[in-house]
Amino acid sequence: MALDFQTHKYRKKPGTNLVELEKVNPYVRMGNGEDAYIYLQAGKCYAGGGEMLDLEDVPGWVWEKMKKMDHRVLKEVGWYDQLNDALIAIGDKPAEPPKKATERGKWVCKQCEEEMDKNMRLAHTMAHRREEKAAQKAKEE
Repeated sequence: MALDFQTHKYRKKPGTNLVELEKVNPYVRMGNGEDAYIYLQAGKCYAGGGEMLDLEDVPGWVWEKMKKMDHRVLKEVGWYDQLNDALIAIGDKPAEPPKKATERGKWVCKQCEEEMDKNMRLAHTMAHRREEKAAQKAKEE
């Protein structure tokens, strides 16, 4: 299968003039500033001109970027299940499994010393700010 830049496939509903989405075929374009762009789509790698690349022909920087990609993006372009097999086939070490939100690290609030996931830090500090402003407003009245 060749690289397809038409990511949304539509079809006409039989007997009507309605058009419905039949298939989504996303791709990812990657570059390093020096080489031609590499595209990922449907579990394959493609060169900038659209020709499919064998695993051995894919530059090393592509594999490094793919290891750092979010697992949801890899699923969308068909690489989530086969990335580690491809890395082993070319003699590289497998990618680290994606971290869950609870594994990304802990953060301790300096004001109340409550421990929580780092991704909750902004909401928590904003709650403190709201409390401070409400207390200041009450004090002024």
